[in-house]
Amino acid sequence: MALTELNSGVRLKKAVMKFAMFFAVALVSVFIPVAHFVLVPLFLLLSVVFFFLEFKKKYHFVSENVPCIHCKKEFKVDDFFSELSARVFCIHCGSQNSIDLK
Repeated sequence: MALTELNSGVRLKKAVMKFAMFFAVALVSVFIPVAHFVLVPLFLLLSVVFFFLEFKKKYHFVSENVPCIHCKKEFKVDDFFSELSARVFCIHCGSQNSIDLK
């Protein structure tokens, strides 16, 4: 198991990339007739929301052997989290598992 705490520079870079992705989609949706009245504000709002959600993620957790509490099979976790306790989904049965990242 490996838990890495991300510094603010890495978090800011990931957040800006997420913002830029939604902002680009907003710019492209300007050229869609009629739907642009809804799509452009939606994607602009999503760009700001996902910027803050991405910036909030402080930890990168990687583990090969996380046992599912329901099907007992092991699965890999490689994700970013904002807290030291997280919920992950089993890739075998789809059940939700709580893990402590400490």
